[in-house]
Amino acid sequence: MKYPTRLSDAVHILAFIALYPDCDLTSNKLAESIQTNPAYVRQLMSALRKGGLLVSVKGHPRPALAREPEKITLLDAYRAVEGNKPLLHQDIHT
Repeated sequence: MKYPTRLSDAVHILAFIALYPDCDLTSNKLAESIQTNPAYVRQLMSALRKGGLLVSVKGHPRPALAREPEKITLLDAYRAVEGNKPLLHQDIHT
């Protein structure tokens, strides 16, 4: 069974940006740190941007958090990448 990693990957991206605010954080560098591909990182960053957690400009590798890190909750990150899906997976067959 494959477990979803979108939330943990999104939190990793947010933490990486908070820890290295002055670095050029390209999607390639972020993908290396998560051990995934840059296209997936760009999708997550787009979701985080639309969720109001990230500020970035296409073509410039300097993403920034839209809020102070202590004001971003796991629920904020979850809602940004998963939308309004239920928080827990329910097995309808049991």
